[in-house]
Amino acid sequence: MTRTLPRRVIAVVALATGQTLLVLLGWGLDDVSTYFANPARTLIVVSVILQPLLFLFVPGFADLGSSVGEGRGDRLGVLLTLVAIPALLFVAPYSQQQGIWNPGAPLPSLFAGSLLVALGAVFATWGPMHLGRQYSVFVTLQQEHRLVTGGPYRLMQHPRYSGLVQWAVGIALIFGSLLALLLALILAVVFVRRGRLEERLMSQEFGPQWEAYARRTKRFVPLLY
Repeated sequence: MTRTLPRRVIAVVALATGQTLLVLLGWGLDDVSTYFANPARTLIVVSVILQPLLFLFVPGFADLGSSVGEGRGDRLGVLLTLVAIPALLFVAPYSQQQGIWNPGAPLPSLFAGSLLVALGAVFATWGPMHLGRQYSVFVTLQQEHRLVTGGPYRLMQHPRYSGLVQWAVGIALIFGSLLALLLALILAVVFVRRGRLEERLMSQEFGPQWEAYARRTKRFVPLLY
Protein backbone atom coordinates (compact mmCIF):
# COMPACT_ATOMS: atom_id res chain seq x y z
CA MET A 1 0.00 0.00 0.00
CA THR A 2 2.90 2.34 0.73
CA ARG A 3 4.07 2.28 -2.88
CA THR A 4 0.66 3.16 -4.24
CA LEU A 5 -0.30 5.75 -1.61
CA PRO A 6 0.95 8.81 -3.58
CA ARG A 7 -0.99 7.63 -6.62
CA ARG A 8 -4.11 7.20 -4.53
CA VAL A 9 -3.77 10.63 -2.94
CA ILE A 10 -3.46 12.17 -6.40
CA ALA A 11 -6.53 10.20 -7.52
CA VAL A 12 -8.54 11.42 -4.52
CA VAL A 13 -7.64 15.07 -5.07
CA ALA A 14 -8.20 14.88 -8.83
CA LEU A 15 -11.56 13.12 -8.61
CA ALA A 16 -12.91 15.26 -5.78
CA THR A 17 -11.80 18.46 -7.53
CA GLY A 18 -13.11 17.34 -10.91
CA GLN A 19 -16.53 16.32 -9.59
CA THR A 20 -16.90 19.53 -7.61
CA LEU A 21 -15.99 21.60 -10.65
CA LEU A 22 -18.58 19.77 -12.76
CA VAL A 23 -21.32 20.69 -10.28
CA LEU A 24 -20.22 24.33 -10.04
CA LEU A 25 -19.72 24.68 -13.79
CA GLY A 26 -23.24 23.40 -14.32
CA TRP A 27 -24.53 25.96 -11.85
CA GLY A 28 -22.28 28.78 -13.03
CA LEU A 29 -18.96 29.80 -11.52
CA ASP A 30 -20.09 33.42 -11.34
CA ASP A 31 -22.84 32.47 -8.87
CA VAL A 32 -21.09 30.07 -6.48
CA SER A 33 -22.23 31.91 -3.35
CA THR A 34 -25.87 31.35 -4.30
CA TYR A 35 -25.19 27.66 -4.85
CA PHE A 36 -23.85 27.17 -1.34
CA ALA A 37 -26.69 29.20 0.20
CA ASN A 38 -28.80 26.04 -0.05
CA PRO A 39 -27.85 23.26 2.45
CA ALA A 40 -29.16 20.52 0.17
CA ARG A 41 -26.92 21.67 -2.68
CA THR A 42 -23.99 21.94 -0.27
CA LEU A 43 -24.59 18.32 0.79
CA ILE A 44 -24.08 17.22 -2.82
CA VAL A 45 -20.65 18.85 -2.94
CA VAL A 46 -19.74 17.27 0.41
CA SER A 47 -20.72 13.86 -0.98
CA VAL A 48 -18.63 14.25 -4.15
CA ILE A 49 -15.62 15.29 -2.08
CA LEU A 50 -15.88 12.49 0.51
CA GLN A 51 -16.67 9.56 -1.80
CA PRO A 52 -13.28 9.62 -3.60
CA LEU A 53 -11.66 8.79 -0.25
CA LEU A 54 -12.38 5.19 -1.29
CA PHE A 55 -9.20 5.41 -3.35
CA LEU A 56 -7.23 5.53 -0.12
CA PHE A 57 -8.92 2.60 1.63
CA VAL A 58 -10.07 0.22 -1.11
CA PRO A 59 -7.24 -1.29 -3.20
CA GLY A 60 -9.63 -2.30 -6.00
CA PHE A 61 -10.26 1.33 -6.90
CA ALA A 62 -6.61 1.97 -7.72
CA ASP A 63 -5.11 -1.45 -8.42
CA LEU A 64 -8.10 -3.23 -10.02
CA GLY A 65 -7.02 -6.42 -8.28
CA SER A 66 -5.91 -9.81 -9.63
CA SER A 67 -8.66 -11.50 -11.54
CA VAL A 68 -9.04 -15.27 -11.31
CA GLY A 69 -12.67 -15.64 -12.43
CA GLU A 70 -14.34 -14.66 -15.67
CA GLY A 71 -11.82 -11.95 -16.45
CA ARG A 72 -12.49 -8.29 -16.13
CA GLY A 73 -16.06 -8.34 -17.34
CA ASP A 74 -18.77 -5.75 -17.97
CA ARG A 75 -16.54 -3.12 -19.53
CA LEU A 76 -19.65 -1.58 -21.08
CA GLY A 77 -21.20 -1.12 -17.65
CA VAL A 78 -18.02 0.50 -16.34
CA LEU A 79 -17.90 2.84 -19.35
CA LEU A 80 -21.56 3.86 -19.02
CA THR A 81 -21.06 4.55 -15.31
CA LEU A 82 -17.98 6.68 -16.00
CA VAL A 83 -20.01 8.72 -18.49
CA ALA A 84 -23.36 8.92 -16.67
CA ILE A 85 -22.10 10.11 -13.27
CA PRO A 86 -20.10 13.12 -14.54
CA ALA A 87 -22.96 13.97 -16.90
CA LEU A 88 -25.40 13.85 -13.98
CA LEU A 89 -23.24 16.16 -11.85
CA PHE A 90 -23.16 18.78 -14.62
CA VAL A 91 -26.65 18.38 -16.06
CA ALA A 92 -28.57 18.53 -12.76
CA PRO A 93 -27.51 22.08 -11.73
CA TYR A 94 -27.39 23.27 -15.35
CA SER A 95 -30.97 22.21 -16.03
CA GLN A 96 -32.16 24.12 -12.95
CA GLN A 97 -30.28 27.27 -13.87
CA GLN A 98 -31.42 27.15 -17.49
CA GLY A 99 -34.95 25.89 -16.81
CA ILE A 100 -34.50 22.86 -19.09
CA TRP A 101 -36.82 19.94 -18.25
CA ASN A 102 -37.04 21.34 -14.76
CA PRO A 103 -40.42 21.55 -12.99
CA GLY A 104 -38.74 22.87 -9.84
CA ALA A 105 -37.72 21.54 -6.44
CA PRO A 106 -40.27 22.23 -3.68
CA LEU A 107 -39.33 21.76 -0.03
CA PRO A 108 -40.47 18.08 0.18
CA SER A 109 -38.30 17.32 -2.85
CA LEU A 110 -35.30 18.97 -1.17
CA PHE A 111 -35.82 16.95 2.02
CA ALA A 112 -36.28 13.66 0.15
CA GLY A 113 -33.34 14.39 -2.12
CA SER A 114 -31.06 15.23 0.81
CA LEU A 115 -31.99 11.99 2.57
CA LEU A 116 -31.30 9.96 -0.57
CA VAL A 117 -27.97 11.70 -1.21
CA ALA A 118 -26.83 11.05 2.36
CA LEU A 119 -28.00 7.42 2.49
CA GLY A 120 -26.78 6.73 -1.02
CA ALA A 121 -23.30 8.07 -0.28
CA VAL A 122 -23.12 5.90 2.86
CA PHE A 123 -24.03 2.67 1.06
CA ALA A 124 -21.94 3.51 -2.03
CA THR A 125 -18.83 3.81 0.17
CA TRP A 126 -19.64 1.28 2.91
CA GLY A 127 -19.97 -1.62 0.46
CA PRO A 128 -16.52 -1.37 -1.17
CA MET A 129 -14.82 -0.53 2.13
CA HIS A 130 -16.31 -3.66 3.68
CA LEU A 131 -15.07 -5.77 0.77
CA GLY A 132 -11.55 -4.33 0.96
CA ARG A 133 -9.15 -6.16 -1.35
CA GLN A 134 -11.97 -8.22 -2.81
CA TYR A 135 -13.51 -5.16 -4.42
CA SER A 136 -13.04 -4.60 -8.16
CA VAL A 137 -14.51 -2.10 -10.58
CA PHE A 138 -15.08 -5.07 -12.89
CA VAL A 139 -17.29 -8.15 -12.54
CA THR A 140 -14.69 -10.69 -11.49
CA LEU A 141 -13.27 -12.78 -8.65
CA GLN A 142 -10.10 -11.94 -6.75
CA GLN A 143 -7.38 -14.23 -5.40
CA GLU A 144 -8.71 -16.29 -2.46
CA HIS A 145 -12.15 -14.75 -2.90
CA ARG A 146 -14.70 -15.48 -0.17
CA LEU A 147 -18.41 -14.77 0.05
CA VAL A 148 -19.00 -11.64 2.16
CA THR A 149 -22.36 -11.52 3.95
CA GLY A 150 -21.73 -9.07 6.80
CA GLY A 151 -21.86 -5.30 7.10
CA PRO A 152 -24.05 -3.74 4.40
CA TYR A 153 -24.27 -7.12 2.68
CA ARG A 154 -26.39 -8.30 5.56
CA LEU A 155 -29.02 -5.83 4.31
CA MET A 156 -28.74 -6.31 0.54
CA GLN A 157 -26.65 -8.03 -2.12
CA HIS A 158 -25.53 -4.89 -3.96
CA PRO A 159 -25.12 -1.98 -1.51
CA ARG A 160 -22.81 0.09 -3.72
CA TYR A 161 -25.10 -0.06 -6.75
CA SER A 162 -28.14 0.67 -4.61
CA GLY A 163 -26.32 3.57 -2.97
CA LEU A 164 -25.21 5.14 -6.24
CA VAL A 165 -28.75 5.01 -7.64
CA GLN A 166 -30.18 6.55 -4.44
CA TRP A 167 -27.50 9.24 -4.60
CA ALA A 168 -28.25 10.00 -8.25
CA VAL A 169 -32.02 10.18 -7.69
CA GLY A 170 -31.40 12.43 -4.68
CA ILE A 171 -29.37 14.85 -6.81
CA ALA A 172 -32.13 14.92 -9.42
CA LEU A 173 -34.73 15.72 -6.73
CA ILE A 174 -32.65 18.48 -5.14
CA PHE A 175 -32.26 20.25 -8.48
CA GLY A 176 -35.73 19.31 -9.75
CA SER A 177 -34.11 17.98 -12.93
CA LEU A 178 -35.91 15.51 -15.18
CA LEU A 179 -32.74 15.16 -17.28
CA ALA A 180 -30.80 14.12 -14.19
CA LEU A 181 -33.60 11.71 -13.28
CA LEU A 182 -33.22 10.13 -16.73
CA LEU A 183 -29.49 9.67 -16.13
CA ALA A 184 -30.27 8.11 -12.73
CA LEU A 185 -32.61 5.67 -14.52
CA ILE A 186 -29.81 4.77 -16.94
CA LEU A 187 -27.54 4.06 -13.97
CA ALA A 188 -30.25 1.89 -12.42
CA VAL A 189 -30.54 -0.18 -15.61
CA VAL A 190 -26.74 -0.55 -15.80
CA PHE A 191 -26.53 -1.68 -12.18
CA VAL A 192 -29.42 -4.13 -12.39
CA ARG A 193 -27.69 -5.75 -15.36
CA ARG A 194 -24.34 -5.70 -13.59
CA GLY A 195 -25.91 -7.15 -10.46
CA ARG A 196 -27.25 -10.10 -12.43
CA LEU A 197 -23.79 -10.75 -13.88
CA GLU A 198 -22.29 -10.75 -10.39
CA GLU A 199 -25.04 -13.00 -9.03
CA ARG A 200 -24.39 -15.52 -11.80
CA LEU A 201 -20.66 -15.48 -11.05
CA MET A 202 -21.22 -15.86 -7.30
CA SER A 203 -23.63 -18.74 -7.87
CA GLN A 204 -21.09 -20.54 -10.04
CA GLU A 205 -18.28 -20.01 -7.54
CA PHE A 206 -20.05 -20.53 -4.20
CA GLY A 207 -23.04 -22.71 -5.13
CA PRO A 208 -25.29 -23.58 -2.13
CA GLN A 209 -23.58 -20.97 0.07
CA TRP A 210 -24.60 -18.22 -2.35
CA GLU A 211 -28.08 -19.63 -2.88
CA ALA A 212 -28.75 -19.64 0.88
CA TYR A 213 -27.52 -16.06 1.17
CA ALA A 214 -29.60 -14.94 -1.84
CA ARG A 215 -32.76 -16.44 -0.34
CA ARG A 216 -32.48 -14.43 2.87
CA THR A 217 -31.51 -11.06 1.36
CA LYS A 218 -32.95 -8.67 -1.20
CA ARG A 219 -30.92 -7.46 -4.17
CA PHE A 220 -31.06 -3.65 -3.99
CA VAL A 221 -33.70 -2.49 -1.49
CA PRO A 222 -33.96 -4.16 1.96
CA LEU A 223 -37.26 -6.02 2.45
CA LEU A 224 -38.54 -4.95 -0.99
CA TYR A 225 -36.38 -5.86 -4.01
